[in-house]
Parts: sequence; structure tokens; C-alpha cells
Amino acid sequence: MAEKVLAYQIHIDAPKDVVWKTIADFGNVSNLSPGIKKSYLTSEVTHGVGATRHCDLALYGSTVDERIVEWTEGESFRIDIYESSRLPMIKTSGGSFLVEEDDTGTLLTGSLHYTLKYGPIGNIFEAIALRKQLAKEWKIFLAGTKEHIESGTLIDRDTRVPVHAVSTA
Repeated sequence: MAEKVLAYQIHIDAPKDVVWKTIADFGNVSNLSPGIKKSYLTSEVTHGVGATRHCDLALYGSTVDERIVEWTEGESFRIDIYESSRLPMIKTSGGSFLVEEDDTGTLLTGSLHYTLKYGPIGNIFEAIALRKQLAKEWKIFLAGTKEHIESGTLIDRDTRVPVHAVSTA
């Protein structure tokens, strides 16, 4: 089954190096999103290819174990989820991030990549509900990252984040 992609971007009022340092802090991703209850490194490698982390997600009580598989220092990285629980219909998934300077700060682009289980049934479920839910969670993650960087707030389930600032990439 073909890979599906959701790609969004958000402007952050901060220098590129600040945005990069924040998203490259791989083990502390739970500081950025109300959708991630807890996160921590599971490898001695803290950043770059081979770094791994565990995340407890708010959605469905899911957990994911992620690994960095591509890394361009100061610019981009890609992660793959190599272990997960309670992610209905998803066969494989991962994400990628790109940090670029723009006229007044930094543009952060995040792409969610995934394939589905169950052939045509998976495609129907994705069209009815899953894609909307994944898009919502991905936008919340990017908006939480913006809020955290611009305000210094540690993001949790009760933090209001500027989802309206997220646009399609």
C-alpha cells in the first residue's frame, strides 16, 4: 500500500538555531506537544542518526518508540516509528522536520508519513476518520512547538496552542 503524507508548516518568531536546538532535543519532545504525555531517550546517542526515544501519547493511550534515520545538522531530520501500541490501522509511520529561515524568523515544516493496514478497509477508515485525527494531532504538535519556543511554556494537555497558525506545506 502506498505511503500517505500529511505536511504542514508554521512560522516561529525565533532564530533558526533556537528552533533547531528545540526540536533536536530528541528526548524532550513531550515539552512541545499536548498530545505527548511523556517522552525520554532510550539510547546513549542523544541526537543524530541512531538516537531513539519512547513516547506515551494521549491519543488512544498509544505508545511509540522512534529512531532517527536521517539527520542534516541544523536543517532537517527524519524519524521512523519502529515499535508502537494502540495505533489502529497504521502499519508503518514516521515523521520528518525541516527548519528554514524566513524573513522574520523561522519556518518549521513537519511531515507525517504512514502506511495503512487492511487494504481497502484501511483506506476507507482513513478517509472517514483517521486522516482527520492524524492531521489534527500533527497540527497541535507544530502549534505546541511554536508556543513552547515563543513563550518558554512547557506544553501539556491543558495548554492552548495556536493551531490557527499552522498551514498546509
